[in-house]
Amino acid sequence: MIKSLVNKHVLEFDHYVVPYNNYKYVLNANESPYNIFEYIMDDYLNKLKTYQPNLYPDPMATPLRKKLANYTGVNPENIICGNGSDEIITMIFSTFLGQDQVVVSHSPTFDMYSMGTKLAKGNFICVNDDDDLKIQSDKLIETANANHAKLLFLCAPNNPTGYALPKEEIIKILDNTSCIVVIDEAYGEFSDISCIDLIHKYDNIIILKTLSKAFGLAGLRLGYAISTEETINCIYKVKQPYNLNSMSQLLGELVLDHMPLIQGFIQNVKSERDRLATELLAITEFIVYPSDANFILVKYKKNSSKLNEYLLSHGLFIKCFSGTHYLANYFRITVSTKEINELLLKTIKEGIALEK
Repeated sequence: MIKSLVNKHVLEFDHYVVPYNNYKYVLNANESPYNIFEYIMDDYLNKLKTYQPNLYPDPMATPLRKKLANYTGVNPENIICGNGSDEIITMIFSTFLGQDQVVVSHSPTFDMYSMGTKLAKGNFICVNDDDDLKIQSDKLIETANANHAKLLFLCAPNNPTGYALPKEEIIKILDNTSCIVVIDEAYGEFSDISCIDLIHKYDNIIILKTLSKAFGLAGLRLGYAISTEETINCIYKVKQPYNLNSMSQLLGELVLDHMPLIQGFIQNVKSERDRLATELLAITEFIVYPSDANFILVKYKKNSSKLNEYLLSHGLFIKCFSGTHYLANYFRITVSTKEINELLLKTIKEGIALEK
């Protein structure tokens, strides 16, 4: 009976379940391999001495926004914080998207753009990437204008491909469309491209950022958006009063006080990404795509199910796209430490050898 009462589009969504506890090495969610608490535990314990969980959190996350502003080079008034960037995406839909209005993005990309559009009762239109999995900016402009799009989403660098759309292409989209352009820079710290400075030139741009990836705080669910003060004030109108808990705010502030440590982690991941990509390129059964993120997308020239089963049996859980997915026989591999990456490479080679 209950299914008859559920909104029809909800039944179309995949049930997102990740069996983390079943595997020793989880390399499917683009998480950081570094637990920053191992390095800042003394500072954390000192902060807890004055922590007051009996009080509601600061609804504006004021101290946190000030530190984020210092990190990103904008004013605190240009920032709004959320329970992960997923919540910020929902706020954007609530603020700007009306029923049956159009959202444009490309494919493949982060599923939350299409899912959020459906939940907001909008119409989602995607433009397929080209054969090299590069975003086709001219087609995005054409599609957005032809359908009077209200929102256009770009993931830069893109999840799951790792492709970073050149900044001049993003500027071209901004110059040639009238919709709000949302640029998701969740993986921006691993790339040399950022569009944060463009908020001073364009009033129709929103940048999404997160502390989940490069900062290693995925478990805290801490994201934020950067835009013009006018845009941020509009989004505040739909924000839940106490959306970001005080512990997340406190720890976010603490981690931002340790930027040299974070920058070291980022450089380690980038170095390992490039080394791992080189090693994967040497495996003739793989097609490896360049990545500006903390993961690498590869295409397996055979059916991926047997190799995936072999990896799982050895405790290695990487993202394997199903046979019905548009990326069937592709793997997305989260970059980890050198030791774990070496284990992964060894196990991949063993699994491939068994198929011969």
